[in-house]
Amino acid sequence: MVDQNHTPLPQNGPGGSVSSDLTIEAVRPVVVERFSRDERTAMGRIGHVIGKVADEVMTATGLALILFPFLALAALTLDLAFTGFDGWGEAAAIAPSLWMSHGEFLLITSVFAIIMMTRRHGAQIVSRGQAMAWLVVMGLTAMMLLYLTPRLAPGDLPRGNFMMALSLSWVLGQQVAIQLYDITRGGRWWRSPFIACVFGFAVQVGLFFPLAYGGTGVPWVSWMAVDFLLKVGLSLSFLPLYWLMRRRVRPQRGLGGGV
Repeated sequence: MVDQNHTPLPQNGPGGSVSSDLTIEAVRPVVVERFSRDERTAMGRIGHVIGKVADEVMTATGLALILFPFLALAALTLDLAFTGFDGWGEAAAIAPSLWMSHGEFLLITSVFAIIMMTRRHGAQIVSRGQAMAWLVVMGLTAMMLLYLTPRLAPGDLPRGNFMMALSLSWVLGQQVAIQLYDITRGGRWWRSPFIACVFGFAVQVGLFFPLAYGGTGVPWVSWMAVDFLLKVGLSLSFLPLYWLMRRRVRPQRGLGGGV
């Protein structure tokens, strides 16, 4: 609301010109604050907050249960070479089966599943579910390795830096995909899933190969380049599926929620 009352302006002379030595009262805005009244009691408000937190925890737990089979099966098949992409190139030295396993391929598909989850529930809930799933898988994997260590030869166990590189790169890569998808929602339908996948895979690849193979003498730079190009290609192949699923998976309300 604005108070528009002001001092009348005296006129000087027949032409109605205003004298320069007169002061004019400035228009002063009046700020009106409005408060919504919450009719609930203190216990009612506490119950509302507890219910909201419980609902978010249940949703995140449900998403973790969906992700868990991807991650658990990936952990169990890390030593099974995936040969499905070996025919794409002639150079045997950079054949994907030298570094890509069935477990790695399952982790790639988990990123696409995470993108659809983020579309429906938003980044905050999905990132919690992803963290919960990884914590459970890492705990079970550690218990399994402790159980098997006395029964296996030293060469049969995965290297510690390999396991660290694998878990760290995929946790952070998936988190980047989750956050970027949520940030870039809106506009053209293909933009947010493609950007999320490509940058998520870039982080994963950029962390995994130097940490897992640095100093070993293997051509890991070439492997890294081929691996990233394969994942960009798979990201492009995911877009038609995303286009079909976006009509069925209701988006979270907010920016770009309708695309």
